[in-house]
Amino acid sequence: MKLRIQPDSLTLRLSPEELQTFSENGLLSQTTRLSIGEVRVRLQAESCEQIEASFEEGAFTFSLPERHLTKWLNSSKIGYSSELDETTITIEKDLPRKKKH
Repeated sequence: MKLRIQPDSLTLRLSPEELQTFSENGLLSQTTRLSIGEVRVRLQAESCEQIEASFEEGAFTFSLPERHLTKWLNSSKIGYSSELDETTITIEKDLPRKKKH
């Protein structure tokens, strides 16, 4: 997973393999260990109305409405976005880059 943090947005990008795992389990989690502690990023499918996000105890948690999960994997839709307290939260597919010839 790639997490991009901007002053007014958070974007979470999933590789095709991560998207497949997420679609099968409804959960994806990664931890990065630093000398000062751990940073965790967790994506979960929930029965929520829109994308939700929180940050507690060194963990970013993103929730995607379950209704989006099943149709997202095989669709051409790149991602989903929601506004949360003046911050845009986006969860999207990380598409392979086209090779330059």
